[in-house]
Amino acid sequence: TWRLREVGTWDASVDVFVGPPSPGGGPTHSEGTLVAEAVADRWLRTRFLNDSSGFNGAGLYGNDALKNHPVAVWVDTQTTFVTVGKGRWDGENVVDYAFEAEVPGKGKLAWREAHIRVSDDEKRFESFFEKPDGGALHIMTIVYRRRRPH
Repeated sequence: TWRLREVGTWDASVDVFVGPPSPGGGPTHSEGTLVAEAVADRWLRTRFLNDSSGFNGAGLYGNDALKNHPVAVWVDTQTTFVTVGKGRWDGENVVDYAFEAEVPGKGKLAWREAHIRVSDDEKRFESFFEKPDGGALHIMTIVYRRRRPH
């Protein structure tokens, strides 16, 4: 799968656009680390740790061969449910996911979109949007740079 080129350790620069602003008035900024590993040469397993906030999460990404589209599963320390994503790949460097979760008491909820672009083997970008009331709210951007051995 094309996502296997992301195997390795990545330094993350995170900007969050919702919640209280940073002291300077802009987005809240933090740093983190993403470790991506191949599973059976078909899947990408990721572990993310935000060094500043203690947030951490894990994902599994690949291609559903029966339905012929990218898929993703994500869990983290801020949610109590599993989110499942169905994606569209542009054939080169971009995949867009629509994530859904079944929230207790609310049923199935389409709640987040992610736009992931791998510009080259050294840099990748993720932008996240929530879908409140049918609109799209840009909530977070993460820029990853591949960590090289010292």
